[in-house]
Amino acid sequence: MTEIQKAGNLLFKRDDLFEFGGMYGAKVRAAKVLCEKAKENGYTTITTLGAKSSPQINIMASVCKELGLKAVGHTTTSELQLDMRRAVEKGAEIIQHSYGYTNVLIKRAKEYAVNNNAFYLPFGMDDNIAVETTAAEVSSILPYIDDINRVVIVVGSGINLAGLIRGFMKYKINKPILGVQVGFTGVPKILDKYIGENIWQKHCELVTAKQKYNDYSEYTKVNGIDVDSTYEGKCVPFLQKGDLYWLIGKKENQHQGKSIEI
Repeated sequence: MTEIQKAGNLLFKRDDLFEFGGMYGAKVRAAKVLCEKAKENGYTTITTLGAKSSPQINIMASVCKELGLKAVGHTTTSELQLDMRRAVEKGAEIIQHSYGYTNVLIKRAKEYAVNNNAFYLPFGMDDNIAVETTAAEVSSILPYIDDINRVVIVVGSGINLAGLIRGFMKYKINKPILGVQVGFTGVPKILDKYIGENIWQKHCELVTAKQKYNDYSEYTKVNGIDVDSTYEGKCVPFLQKGDLYWLIGKKENQHQGKSIEI
């Protein structure tokens, strides 16, 4: 169970401190669980996809290196950015595709999995196991519930938000959740899938980050705590005193922005 920290007028859920293979965060925990299950089922190769700025392939490469598995990542044809180069350094094979839209990359990764007897690590860790690993973490906030006005969480694929909502439902927590969307537009469908149509809206409001996905956030340190410059930092304009700021993870390549006290 990752810890809760108080800093300034905010509480922080530090899922970004979960570490495996030198990578940090809830996505790493989900990838570890999924890849361990794949290995138990006899798979020796893991394949996944990621946008050029996404940490997903690097996360897979780190987990596979620790577990002794081959890693194959699918991305768009472009110059490899730092996360992709780090994945290569860890032994991953990168296959680039001319049409790098997410739906195309998903199709290519799934085709590779079928043709090469590989385990497909889903985009955004889109799996019930990943949802459950985050839902289990919700119990850690129960001792602080009277001090929390609202929970704020960045929303990439929507899997961690789904886990957070499922945990709220399990523990009957009646606090609002604000999800700050970064990049991916299919989040409502993910929430429909794992929470239910016309159910998740009772627990969560979605807003869109002010910066584009490939832009860095203005702030990367909140009340003395470092936050991810591609994801978490884009929640900062929405934070208010009394919020619990749920930190999911942190990429290896961090941009240093401004510091703010809330």
